[in-house]
Amino acid sequence: MKKIASMINVAAVTAAKAVPAFFKGITEAQAKAIAIRHAGVDPQSVGCISIRHAQDDDRQEYAIRFYTGCNEYRYGIDMNTGAVNEFDIAYVGFGWAGA
Repeated sequence: MKKIASMINVAAVTAAKAVPAFFKGITEAQAKAIAIRHAGVDPQSVGCISIRHAQDDDRQEYAIRFYTGCNEYRYGIDMNTGAVNEFDIAYVGFGWAGA
């Protein structure tokens, strides 16, 4: 029985080491919150938010896009640290219906 428990423990440790680095960092929800807080907008006014996994200069990051008012916000949030790698705000000329 001890041998089986030891084998399971070794398998679990090996599997944990095989998990990509971006799974060990922040969650998508945390990345969204970081972007919205950095933008300085009311979370209730944010609409049409999208998030995807991206790679930039060998860094794993969340690429986040959302709208509020007449502005489009784009963010690159580091998956491991939560740092804002890049951001852009663009006037899109139409109001978000959810605001």
